[in-house]
Order: sequence, then structure tokens, then C-alpha cells
Amino acid sequence: MSGELHLIDWGTTNARSYRLDADFRVVDRRDMPLGIMNVADRHFARAFDELTRGWGDPSSARALLSGMIGSRNGWVEAPYAPCPAALADVARAVVPHPDNDRIAFVPGLNTTSPAGRFDVMRGEEVQVFGALSQGVGGDRVVCLPGTHSKWVSCRDDAILTFATAMTGEAFDILRRHSILKLSMEPDAAATVDEESFTAGVGASKTVGGLLNQLFGVRALDLSGGARPGSMRDYLSGLLIGSEIGAMQGLFPHRGTV
Repeated sequence: MSGELHLIDWGTTNARSYRLDADFRVVDRRDMPLGIMNVADRHFARAFDELTRGWGDPSSARALLSGMIGSRNGWVEAPYAPCPAALADVARAVVPHPDNDRIAFVPGLNTTSPAGRFDVMRGEEVQVFGALSQGVGGDRVVCLPGTHSKWVSCRDDAILTFATAMTGEAFDILRRHSILKLSMEPDAAATVDEESFTAGVGASKTVGGLLNQLFGVRALDLSGGARPGSMRDYLSGLLIGSEIGAMQGLFPHRGTV
């Protein structure tokens, strides 16, 4: 490759850009709150310039953009590639910018999950291929926790299928906008009550289902049986435990990374 390469992981809220030299070494990086929902009037070209300003000669540097910037709400839509997919399949589906062939967009992936539902990802597939490049072969499941957690079934260097859990987003909504907010501690609470978190994980395994267990968070607080300042961690444990239990049912008998 001649010249340098700019890689941008461009999400909904934030964007992370990386400057690579001719030997593919990262020599600089920037993290900015320039996710696609934070770019006023869709001025993505201006945001791109801010993310890469001062990095080499724009006429020779190439840029590869992944994540939500390639969605229908982003700069240029890169249609999803179907699973199963190896890195070469995704590379063949990369979409060049119509007005600048030095900028290209990585497609996300779509699949029918083990639950039989249509599912999609954008950006996480790049992280998974990074993990697969470490050379550990065979069947395994890669878990990417977050706002929308991804559980990705892999074989050797290919992504077979995946499933998404809205765990992080559900946690934020429940603690801020539901009846459970009356039991939540202020955001300033920094330490984790591991005992309460573990108790929440344990509660996720009890009968009644998640909807019943969720109201149990409020009931536990009202009963006086909760540890002071612990309900956020209890709720977190309940949701994460529920996610893990459900996904283990979808991806049985596979190692998890």
C-alpha cells in the first residue's frame, strides 16, 4: 500500500479515528462525539475532515469507515452482507464513496439468528474479525457486551450467525424512566456492590420470567431487605444474568470469548 490509511469506527454517538502508516502501525488516534446522530444537518464530509485533519496528504491517504456511517442514516449506505461471512466476503462488499474513491464504507452483516429472527450489526463485525485474527480456530461464541450486546457464533475465521440483546439500553431506560427509578441510587455512585450484583444474577434464574423479576427489584427495595445503595447493581445483575441465560440457550455447547 502506498501512503497512509485512516480507519474510522463511526457509531451513533461517537467516532474513533486511527492513523496508520505504510506498515499498518497506528501512529495517532482521535475519539470525538461525532456519531451520526451528533452531526448537524448530515455534514459528514465536514465531520470526516475534523476526524482526520492534519493527517498526511488527503490526495493520497485512503480511508475505510465502518459502523453506522454506512447505514441508511449515514453518509453512504453500504448494504448488509449476509452470514455466514468471512473477512474476504465483507471486503468484497465494501462500497466506495461515489465522489471520492479514496473513501470506502464497510458493510454490516445480517443473519437469521438461532431464534429464527432477522438480525443485523454494523461495526461489531470488525471487532469480531479482529478477535478471529488471533488464530484460535474451531467453534466458539464471541460476546460483545454493550448498549446492544452481540453474541456471535464463529467457526475458524468466519461469522456464522449472531443474536442481539438490548441489555444496556434496557438498563438505562428502566433505571431512569420506569417505576424502578424510585429505587435507584444517583449516578454519582461509583463503586459496584458485588454482592448485590451477584444476587441480581441469581434472581434472573428464578421462576416467573424477566417481567416478574423486574418488578421484584422495586418490591425488594420496599421490603427493606435490600442492601443500602445497591439497587442499581441488583438491576444490572438481573438484566445481565437474564441475557447470559437466554443466549446460552441459543448458542449451546460452544466456548465463549
